[in-house]
Amino acid sequence: MGKICFKKFFLIDEANARKLEGNWKEFHRIVRNVLGLRKSATSIREIEDPTEQGHVINDPVQLRAILSNKYKEHFMSDSPRKPFFVGPIDPISPEELDLSVALISSNKGLGVDCIPDTILQDDRPEVRGKLVSFVNLLFRKTEIPTPYNCARLHLLNKLKSGTPGLEDLRPIMISSPIIKLIESIALKELKEKLESQICSTQTGFITGLGTQVHILRLVGKMKDIQDDPSFKSGNWFAFFVDFKSAFDRVNHTLLFQKLLDTGVSARTINILKLLYNSYHFSLLEDQPRRIKSGVAQGSLVSPLLFDWYVNDLVSNLTRHFGIGHTFAYADDVALLCLGHSEVRAAISMIETWSRENGALINKKKCGILPIRRREVPLSRKELEGIPFVQTYKYLGVPLDSSLTLKYLEPYLEEKLKKFSQRIRLVLRSIVGTKTKLALWQNYARCHFDYFSPTIALCGQTGKFASLFTKSLKKALDLPLHIPNDPLSKIIGVPSLHQIAGYHLVNTTGTIRERFTQCPTSLDRTAAALSHYAEEYRALRDVVPVKAASHRSYILDLLAEGLGYEHDLLGLSTGAFLTLRCLHTSEGPVGSIRRCPTCRVEATQKHFLNKCPINEEGRELIRQSTPAAIKILAIENKDFATFFTNIRNLSVETTNQETAEEGLEPILKAAVKAATMFVSKTLQACAVDPNTLNSAG
Repeated sequence: MGKICFKKFFLIDEANARKLEGNWKEFHRIVRNVLGLRKSATSIREIEDPTEQGHVINDPVQLRAILSNKYKEHFMSDSPRKPFFVGPIDPISPEELDLSVALISSNKGLGVDCIPDTILQDDRPEVRGKLVSFVNLLFRKTEIPTPYNCARLHLLNKLKSGTPGLEDLRPIMISSPIIKLIESIALKELKEKLESQICSTQTGFITGLGTQVHILRLVGKMKDIQDDPSFKSGNWFAFFVDFKSAFDRVNHTLLFQKLLDTGVSARTINILKLLYNSYHFSLLEDQPRRIKSGVAQGSLVSPLLFDWYVNDLVSNLTRHFGIGHTFAYADDVALLCLGHSEVRAAISMIETWSRENGALINKKKCGILPIRRREVPLSRKELEGIPFVQTYKYLGVPLDSSLTLKYLEPYLEEKLKKFSQRIRLVLRSIVGTKTKLALWQNYARCHFDYFSPTIALCGQTGKFASLFTKSLKKALDLPLHIPNDPLSKIIGVPSLHQIAGYHLVNTTGTIRERFTQCPTSLDRTAAALSHYAEEYRALRDVVPVKAASHRSYILDLLAEGLGYEHDLLGLSTGAFLTLRCLHTSEGPVGSIRRCPTCRVEATQKHFLNKCPINEEGRELIRQSTPAAIKILAIENKDFATFFTNIRNLSVETTNQETAEEGLEPILKAAVKAATMFVSKTLQACAVDPNTLNSAG
């Protein structure tokens, strides 16, 4: 811990220096590093020895030899497959080049040729003219020479942390901008011709669709099955299919055969053949090797080509199990099966297709999840070599049998805990509230944006809402007891209900457009949350004044916006804690975790409205609240006067003035608790009493 903190504080000083210089790009880079929010270095520097368990290989020469041999076999570099015949390719025009460039993302890594992709964004006529001439030259020669044809193979560690084995690596191709430009020329027609022919249950890499559409369709249908009056626990199963290295095992010859009757022009087919004849890869500065298998991850055309490659499988499964029980997101396939017989039929169909198309099912990573209304122990371990499971992480969402999302809660808690711990290392004088809010939006709220629709659909929003608000308050260094709704409005951050409602309503509309039908539970939940979706849109249209640039300003706005109603639940937290302190003669606390009178219930609502033992004291508080607030100057939001009054408060000097209003018990308690209240309140809020001017 000591070494880490020393490094962090050194970087904080460095960040402050960059801030004073006005070098904001470098400032934010250092801040992300301090918080551990930067993507960790993913270059593979060591792997587990494939021949000796527990041994790690980190020698560069040995590492290069092992990895090069693996991917030489993986991409079938020594395969006897001959190059495809490439017919004549019509030249491109400057207008076509402009349309193609628009499909390419910028700021990507450098390929082997070290040409930056900014060359494609350069719209000067002389640069555009040279690009057109060069691409047309390659089309005439039907060959792409080295180094443009060679991609840098970058290996990602699937484990995120720890030393990976050979099977824990994901190969990503980083190609030349010239290759990307040629791919984008083919991509335009592929999107026009193939997307409309791909089976509707395939939502991976399809324009306008995404993982939310896929997950909500699946979970919505599982909820429908649970809610069916004829449902019997254990009869239905969610069967999740996992293919081993699916993208890298695509057979090129079969791929081009499947493209024959799609209506894709001969020109685009020839461009694809030119590309697949030319693809090479280089790993760790090793010599370039041919790629004769797979659609490279990182290629512009690969996602759509893979969708088409597996389209016959997805179509067959859809015909057999129905559109409402078949779900595919690229190679992530899920089926809802009634009984073991349907699971066996699904396994048989997938294994047959895999044998014919060169794919391989990873049975250990597949899963059969029973659908139940409540979780019970598994009575069977496996079926046809595929395990029965209590939970399955599908596209990042840990689903359980009864859809309680109980495995998602600790996952989110761990993520948010790490973020909160790291952001506290940064001094407020260096990284202000506005920057912290932006960091929270990008690195904490993003989890809720993804999971909130599923959370709402499963009826678990209340359970996760406290995680959401607590992470926000911790990130902004605000007291945890301040009210959620006013804070949300002041800083312009929607509540978890609003986020879930917005995404659910939008995604439900998309599902209805594509499938003409929507799971009943999804429709019902979207309708129930539609008003939250409207509130979310309204919140997005309002830009808060100063946009939470200072912590004290947030507290000031809270005081102004709350008002001080006579009902205790309508008071600000500052006023509420004051009255709680006065009534119980105890110091202020962040929130009431247990009723101070009966010690049973653990909510503010019980303490203020329901506790029978506390009836007399509660009635006194209710009757005296307006006058007490007035005397303590809280009503005028004047805390300087409040602190003066509460320090100088004396029953002897005020008894005569306040006897008629029945304030004597309140004032006696105030005198008793004044010192503790002032010191503990300031300590809890972490502010200077000389600068505090808010009811927070």
